Amino acid sequence: MPPTLRRRATRYIQSSRPGWSNTTLLQTTSPYVPAVNSSLLNFVYASILSKLELPTFDGNILEYPEFSSRFATLVGNKVQLDDTTKFSKLKTCLRGRALHAIQGLSMTPNNYKVAMDILATHFDDKVTMKHILYNKLSQLPDCD
Repeated sequence: MPPTLRRRATRYIQSSRPGWSNTTLLQTTSPYVPAVNSSLLNFVYASILSKLELPTFDGNILEYPEFSSRFATLVGNKVQLDDTTKFSKLKTCLRGRALHAIQGLSMTPNNYKVAMDILATHFDDKVTMKHILYNKLSQLPDCD
């Protein structure tokens, strides 16, 4: 973590939690690689994510593979984020039918994986994708 970002995060946490010392927040294991409190990492990554433009998905089955891949790259594969944060970010990306598919799930860490499984079950259907694409191709005008 860059020193400037570390100082800002330390000041933020100290101002929101009086009485915490630097040694509570940051413990150096080596002069080059500091060990950072996991809640601090979550805060930093959540701050970065809030500035990124995350992909949206409205339930169009043809758009699911790209959405799934982009969301996994930006959020899902980040081990620094806990599952509750990932689930929260996922819900902000969904619209329409996709949001409706997971609407009944409460915001808990276990439900992030459940939500991803529901979305994959509903929208990652290769056979239906092929059928839709073949229909679109057959409706194209003939070449002269």
